[in-house]
Amino acid sequence: MVAVVLNLLAERQFVPRSVLDLGCGTGSATLAFARSGIEAIGVDRSPEMLFHARAAATSTFELPVTFLEADMTNLSLTRQFDLVTC
Repeated sequence: MVAVVLNLLAERQFVPRSVLDLGCGTGSATLAFARSGIEAIGVDRSPEMLFHARAAATSTFELPVTFLEADMTNLSLTRQFDLVTC
């Protein structure tokens, strides 16, 4: 899925530098964006899902990724992102 999104964006000459992945679950898409060199932030309200996401992020190599425990319906961030996925 991430490769498809990045290919579609590249066809339009858009390469995101940052992505916010809402409802990230175990972080598979968030980590795929990070592996592509994009600063990635995953948000999920489940601490159990985020436990697995964080473990996956640190198990093989350090990635430019952050995972936040929050509900996307009342999330307040003080920055903008090039791409938002859900």
